[in-house]
Parts: sequence; structure tokens; C-alpha cells
Amino acid sequence: MSVHALAFAAYEIFHTVSKKRDPFRRDLLLDSDMIKDEYRRDWEKLVKKNVVFFKHADRDSDAIIDFDPTLNEFFILYATVGRQLCGESQSEEESHFGWWFHINRPELLTDRGREFVANHIPSDVAEYTRKMNKREFFEALRDARTLMQGRSPTTGRRFFLPTDTTASV
Repeated sequence: MSVHALAFAAYEIFHTVSKKRDPFRRDLLLDSDMIKDEYRRDWEKLVKKNVVFFKHADRDSDAIIDFDPTLNEFFILYATVGRQLCGESQSEEESHFGWWFHINRPELLTDRGREFVANHIPSDVAEYTRKMNKREFFEALRDARTLMQGRSPTTGRRFFLPTDTTASV
């Protein structure tokens, strides 16, 4: 519940700030161009339903809600997009989450999104990483990036790998 409330709050902040900075920016979750104007209020109520329930649970302690925690992923994803629309660069953690989302939720991607993944990640690697839990995925990606920067993933110390390995044979 706390992750949901925090993820939505982050999304809502970046949604509001990005819209104020650029009223003509691309659409996000609450103002999606895919929703007809006459259904926009219903859409907002649906998107905010769980957040409102958690925020005001003390008003009706007998109420029950069917909560789907995968909604957190959408709030986090669109918060990162909104943050970028505010002029901030994507952080390493946001990049890692974006890759996790693209690899693990291909059914939600457009044809262009699935093509992007296919062009950047071999299918066997994508399949292998889908078997990892989120923590393993994020740690593996962090370690891979650290190695690419010439640092030890455990100590952070720099190292140098010569390009010519024939001298050791």
C-alpha cells in the first residue's frame, strides 16, 4: 500500500509540474489521448480509486477493495516519463526500471515498443532475464553497467582489461 501511495504521489507531482511547464507536452497516464473527453472523469476516478481508498480507509473500516499491485508499475513508469518531461535526465535506476518493464511486460507494448526490445536485446537474453526476480534483475544490470565502466561490482575499484589477450597465451 505504501509503495502504491508513494508511486502515485510521485506520478501526480511530475504530471502536474510537466503540464504547467509545457501545456502541449505529450500525454501521460491521467491525460492520455486514448481516453475520450466524455470519459476522462471516470478514467481519473478509476486510476485514483486505490489511492483514495488507502488515503481515507479510516472513514469506512469495513470497506474492501480488490487491489492489483501491478498498478504501481504504471505509476512508476509514467512518473519517470513525467520527470523527463520536466527536463531531468533519466537516472540509472529509472533506466533499469524501464528495461525491466519492457522485457517483462511485452504484451503491454506497442509494435514499435516490442520492435525496440527485439532490436536491443537478444531473445534468449530477454527470456533468461524474465526468470529473474526484480532484485536479481536490477543487481545484474547494475553489475553489468559497473563492469562496462571498468569497475569491480563488489569493490567499485577501477580495473583495466587489455584489448589484446594473445600475450597471455
